[in-house]
Amino acid sequence: MNSLIPTLPLLRDQAAKIPWYSLAAAILLVIAAALRFHDLAGNTIYADEAAIALNSRGSLAEVISNTRGNNSSPLLYPLLSWIIRQVASSAFSLRLVPAAASVLTVAALLLLLPRMGVSRPAVLLAALLAALSPAAVEYAQFAREYSIDTLVAVLLIAGLLWYLRAGRKALLGASLLLAPLTQYGLVLFGSAILLTALLARRAGDSGPTTAQSKPPAAYPTRLLNWLQQRLDLAGPAALFLTGSLSSYFLTLRHQSPGGGFAADSYLATQYYSGGLDPLALLSFAATRLWSLLNYHLPAPVLLLTLLTLGALLLTAAQRRRLDPIILLFLTALAVAAGAALLQLYPLSGSRQSLYLGPIVFLTAGVALAWAASRLAALSRRPGLRPALLTGLAALAALSGIDTLQQKNPYLGHSTVPEIIALLEQQARPADLVCVAIWESPLSGFTSGHGIITATTAPKTGLKALAACRPCCPICNKRAATFT
Repeated sequence: MNSLIPTLPLLRDQAAKIPWYSLAAAILLVIAAALRFHDLAGNTIYADEAAIALNSRGSLAEVISNTRGNNSSPLLYPLLSWIIRQVASSAFSLRLVPAAASVLTVAALLLLLPRMGVSRPAVLLAALLAALSPAAVEYAQFAREYSIDTLVAVLLIAGLLWYLRAGRKALLGASLLLAPLTQYGLVLFGSAILLTALLARRAGDSGPTTAQSKPPAAYPTRLLNWLQQRLDLAGPAALFLTGSLSSYFLTLRHQSPGGGFAADSYLATQYYSGGLDPLALLSFAATRLWSLLNYHLPAPVLLLTLLTLGALLLTAAQRRRLDPIILLFLTALAVAAGAALLQLYPLSGSRQSLYLGPIVFLTAGVALAWAASRLAALSRRPGLRPALLTGLAALAALSGIDTLQQKNPYLGHSTVPEIIALLEQQARPADLVCVAIWESPLSGFTSGHGIITATTAPKTGLKALAACRPCCPICNKRAATFT
């Protein structure tokens, strides 16, 4: 009877043969896809999505011309949306690109990062956080470029690590060329990538001023050698400059408002305007950076990550070696804060910072996985590490699910029938009702839910005005009289 009972070593051997990473990765991909494709066409088309739908009509040249003045995605998303328009015209097809890009972001984390030297536990924790991110789910169902940003950001990170690990520049150069053509925030992230590539140590490289046994006279020679090694970044940097200039001449020069981007913008509070007051600078940076990080990470995970990150940085200072993921995280935040201080780009927890999601998730994964390994080593109990990693994954999953329930990324805008029902209950005769100003019919994109337009308003019990007189006194849009 006892011979039929497997021994503990045998069970361990059998468990070791199970492809745990592949199994966990497959589960995370299923979860990510299910969350992002759930009721994809259910919400009413947003105004931004309606603009994409209208501007993606016509020839490719017309699409580029239509989007250059009113779209923050210089090239990539208009191109993809034009391709989709050749296949189908529906809310589902319009949102297919961002939904697929968001799932591919999680897939790229799981497939590429372990090959670039990031530990599998860190990657799994990062992918778990990405899969359950309310912001990622919300903008996976939003027909704009923000989910594509996150995919390109993962490619940038993988390209950087491949360069540092093996000196390979193909992925780094290609992603740096693509980044500015995807969304302006990626110009900041691309700059952080290049700065990190200059500062970080490559495989077999001890850096310009390390090895304290060397005499001071050897430092200039070592510095010169280090700079010569970094000259191979000229190619990727040139591609990044090419993409940035192309983005500027294609779109940005048509969008620059008078007085700067912070002028008369709904994002005005996300730019710094406090002068040289040190307290104002500190307050702005602290509050905006916390808002940004909390936008991507649930509060319990964020607090634990920051505590762990502090301990990790102290250890790194003693060893004079910093993980490139952590270095990129710090550099990206510094570049983002600097851009806000110069009133070049907003800094806050909003869709404009979605491009930072992958590096935030990876930093949390690396820091938490390092903490588990460190505690297991200090306790001299190697078997403690899997238990700690499991506990951290459970914390990330539970806090992620709780955040999803609180923020409800599926809430969206009310559909037209719901709006009409609300008006019938609360509105009074002759009340002004704001109507979207889109004149072209969007029935092909609405799947029966639609947006109220000057064309559809009479069919819904709203008497549309032929001209914008009177206009809504609040939003200055076309108004209609409720009857």
